Amino acid sequence: MKKICLLFAFIVLSSSAFAQKQTESSSVQFHGYGYAGTAFVKNYGGITTDVNLGIEIVQRVFLGVETGFHTFFVPTDLTLYLPDMGTTPLMETYVPIGVNLKAYFTKDRLITPLLNISFGGYVGCLGFKGANGLYCQLGAGFNVKTFSFSVGYLGRQVIDNSICTPSAGYVKVGWRF
Repeated sequence: MKKICLLFAFIVLSSSAFAQKQTESSSVQFHGYGYAGTAFVKNYGGITTDVNLGIEIVQRVFLGVETGFHTFFVPTDLTLYLPDMGTTPLMETYVPIGVNLKAYFTKDRLITPLLNISFGGYVGCLGFKGANGLYCQLGAGFNVKTFSFSVGYLGRQVIDNSICTPSAGYVKVGWRF
């Protein structure tokens, strides 16, 4: 997963740098993004919310900090402990904190394609207490004025490996403010 994240970051930075025209002026602009979405794997899924705050460091490249609240509803067989319960959805809830990088292929157009990468850590809470680890999000999408849509990959790894934390796909919609 580490190699994939590094490769994706290299592609994002290099494609944005080569796409930039020399005649464009660069100016630092503050942006915020709010996202709501869903993450999913084969047998279960959950709800995600994220907020990114940062600056446009050069034309077409956004660098910011990211946090949010992610919840997965995981079907868990409890018959060994509570025979009457059967399979019950338990919550994996965590708060991600990381760095976000977005690269845009065009600027000042109605539809703006983008690549997105986030990398950081997370803190488990509620039913996922003590499950602290690392996460990485890789995705692609587009902006239409202030509306944003993206799909991608969400990888998670618990630091002590005591709990299974599978990777997931995600779909997010959001807005820029």
